[in-house]
Amino acid sequence: MRICILGSKKSKETRLLLAEAEKRGHSAQAVLIDDLIFAGGRERVIIYKNKDIAHLFDLFLVRGLNRHPDETLLLCAYLAERGRVVVDKRLAHKRYYRTKLATAFKFAKSSINYPATYFVSSSKKIGEVLKKVSFPLIVKEVWGMHSQGVWRFSYKKEAEDFLKDRKGEYLIQEDLHEDEYIRVFVVGREVIGAIKRTKKRSLGSLAVKAGVSSKKIKVSQELNNLALKAMKISGNEICGLDFIKHQGKYYLIEANRSPQFRAFSKITKINVAAKIISYLEDKLKIINERPRAKN
Repeated sequence: MRICILGSKKSKETRLLLAEAEKRGHSAQAVLIDDLIFAGGRERVIIYKNKDIAHLFDLFLVRGLNRHPDETLLLCAYLAERGRVVVDKRLAHKRYYRTKLATAFKFAKSSINYPATYFVSSSKKIGEVLKKVSFPLIVKEVWGMHSQGVWRFSYKKEAEDFLKDRKGEYLIQEDLHEDEYIRVFVVGREVIGAIKRTKKRSLGSLAVKAGVSSKKIKVSQELNNLALKAMKISGNEICGLDFIKHQGKYYLIEANRSPQFRAFSKITKINVAAKIISYLEDKLKIINERPRAKN
């Protein structure tokens, strides 16, 4: 199998995936959008090392998306048209929204509990939103990653001061007042494990520090079923799902596409890279075994 990992060449997750793929006898490379030439108009081809990239790999695992989102999504659609396998599949076939607001909207009418979440693009509307949420409350960057860009505010004035000059950059969310959250890792339709993380609650406008301490936990049947349901709704094929248990109920707070897993593997002793490569192998095998349509 020829695997292309679209994303950072420097990340430890990429290196782990490349090493695991090569150990299993596959050819694997990490590729950046910066490495490609997009030729539109008459040619309509995407070139990597002077060749059509669709001819060079069998499967494309999209790890990075944020630096060049539109170009990455165009690439995914292009590859799918040429019969290449793209993970996540939805990047090639559905409208994809990158912000945390999209997650809040996606789960709003589902059976999965999700904290009340608000977004305004104008500072003039902040006062109206703050009337709807009790204090303390959570403020998150809409583009935040890796548990970064999260604040907790106890008073209206400090929240207003923080948000007044930051237009369209943050979500305002109810605080469930819990110090722990659970990260469940799902690959395909398999929950491979979970860890519990204890957060350090912030004072005033200080950022919330996530993952101050972490430990492996056993996944209950309830949490297993909930994670699989959440993954299906999210549309992700590889997913890190964060849950908080509040007053006896689980609340989803994040559905992370392409999550980091180095620390998760270290804590749980689960080889996540091996799980992912195995999933890619099975996915390509199933697709190749499908009968081809006759012309």
